[in-house]
Amino acid sequence: MMNPRHFVKMSRLAKHPPSTRKMIVMAVMIGLAALVAGIEKLGYWPDWATAERHRSVPVQKAPAETTGNGD
Repeated sequence: MMNPRHFVKMSRLAKHPPSTRKMIVMAVMIGLAALVAGIEKLGYWPDWATAERHRSVPVQKAPAETTGNGD
């Protein structure tokens, strides 16, 4: 189920659509992202521009401390 806030945002967007310039900027940004993703998928992305993936190290929890009431 959708949040009622989404309906208000969609209504506002329908009544006041974004400007042509904003739509062009958005389309260019999506196009650049798709281009970079395509180049990377085909294997043409240079190694120097690729971030190294680090394995996540599990965090060990400290042992629970006892209150010491049972001495």
